Amino acid sequence: MARRLTRAKAAFFSLGLSALLHGGLGYFLEGAITSVSLQLPAPFEWPIKLGLFVAVWAGIFFTLKTRLGQWLYARWDRVASFVLWFTFGWPKDVYSQRERVGREFERSILRSLHASKRIYLLLISGYTMVYEKEEAFLLEALRSLSSTHDKDIRILLLAKDSMPWKPRAQEFVEHRLKDDNLGLDEYDALARAAVARLQSIPKAKVAFYTTQPNWRLHIFDDYIFASRYSEPPDPEYREGHRGAVTAFDPEHPMYDWLYGEFWRRCSDDWRRELPPKLASPPGE
Repeated sequence: MARRLTRAKAAFFSLGLSALLHGGLGYFLEGAITSVSLQLPAPFEWPIKLGLFVAVWAGIFFTLKTRLGQWLYARWDRVASFVLWFTFGWPKDVYSQRERVGREFERSILRSLHASKRIYLLLISGYTMVYEKEEAFLLEALRSLSSTHDKDIRILLLAKDSMPWKPRAQEFVEHRLKDDNLGLDEYDALARAAVARLQSIPKAKVAFYTTQPNWRLHIFDDYIFASRYSEPPDPEYREGHRGAVTAFDPEHPMYDWLYGEFWRRCSDDWRRELPPKLASPPGE
């Protein structure tokens, strides 16, 4: 699905296309114009070339903001997306339980993480990301990127004193920790240590919500990866990371709806800092 053409994308795209034209046809045209332009002295060649480059860039930029330009960009985006998918893989719509522990899902998450300024996670305890191999890559990537890049990282966890916590914890112990002979007290200690690990991520903000956990969300600028929590005593009960995960881009109506599930669980302070809708941020 084609991504939105924002002003920033148009500027960068037109800049890159201008550079290509400058290296090929544009360079030939500039040389021809320069050679016949009143036989100006050599020191004037580069200012003229620079002026032509800026003119080409401006022309492409304003063309991209027209309907024709957006249509052409959409066609290019589809071709480029196919090439990227064929070469490197591209986020799928749905990952099965088996696929979400594979390299393809990991690459999709990391690609979105690196490309995004905003990274918001809606989890229960953070146990899987901190203690289990299948999501260790995400914790390490967050640590690395947050220390070297300016990213808004926010993690929402279920509060230990909330009504849903105890039945969730009991089910977790019975399904995941029984083979390790660990009980509620041990899980509580592990969950508190997981919170401390997440809070130690540079620049990350960690807060807590108290309502029923319905969704497990990894929210990025280009995709939201969502899986559904069932709840005890549902006979089909399973944890969010044990089921399929679906990826929604900002053009999908579920993108903002799912972001709303995160936003509504935020504290008043966070809600004042965050937009109620993420797909159409102010200024774009």
